[in-house]
Amino acid sequence: TITLDKTDGKPFDMGAHKWTPLGNENNPFEGVFQGVVGDTQHVANIIVNETTIPLVGMFGHTRGATIQNFVIDSTLIRSNSYVSAVVGEATEGTVVKDIIIQRGSIFGEYVIGGFISHMVNSSLINCYLRSPNKSVAAGSGTIGAFGNAIYAGGFIGHAQGVNTLRDYGMQ
Repeated sequence: TITLDKTDGKPFDMGAHKWTPLGNENNPFEGVFQGVVGDTQHVANIIVNETTIPLVGMFGHTRGATIQNFVIDSTLIRSNSYVSAVVGEATEGTVVKDIIIQRGSIFGEYVIGGFISHMVNSSLINCYLRSPNKSVAAGSGTIGAFGNAIYAGGFIGHAQGVNTLRDYGMQ
């Protein structure tokens, strides 16, 4: 279990670090990644610009993982396939819940989604795109495709199998 627990009120600012997605096709993330319940933890400035590798986001590939209770603020994710802010590919009962994305841009060619690019037998629960500035469109960001894009969506790019989608939207 990885728990975000920062008590100074400032976000975990990843801008000065090269972010490598947690988990890949050969070694998926199978654990728990969470913020402290009741104390909103922010992860800011996640930047991934890896146009040659698939499965890109904060997490690349998850299997049976739980990812919950935090805010992603100001992210830029760009790759060729399976691209999202949270999970590139969520499989075998992965649960993504209680997450907010505010300000961010996600770009890819094949299977692009805001929270999860490719979802197989998993859950997205209580997740929202939020605009901190109410005069700007919700989310204040972009989900864009280049080339011959296939499967793109605001929350999920492509879903297969039996999935749970509950309580999601824009704030």
